[in-house]
Amino acid sequence: MMEDQQLPKTNAEWANYYESIIAELTENQKKIGKIFKVVIDRKKENYYIGRTQFDSPDVDNEVLISCNENYLKVGSFVNVKITDASDFDLYAVVTNDSNESIN
Repeated sequence: MMEDQQLPKTNAEWANYYESIIAELTENQKKIGKIFKVVIDRKKENYYIGRTQFDSPDVDNEVLISCNENYLKVGSFVNVKITDASDFDLYAVVTNDSNESIN
């Protein structure tokens, strides 16, 4: 649940809340294995945080890329392959494979 959201109060609100999480997770799961161009917004703890061209800051999914395997510059664009997904985040690795198409 996002920080500024209130907890559902009724059974119907809870049902809608869970349906929205499942729908978001399903959409994120569809992105696993695909390549996206990502802009790096910031570094936080062990991850670079980026977003695809389809995502708005502070609203949509964030793409998390491990700092342990890469050095990335904030503001730069990189091609990444989505390796895992949660309800609000995508996990990715940097790819330089020119044989794969960008989504």
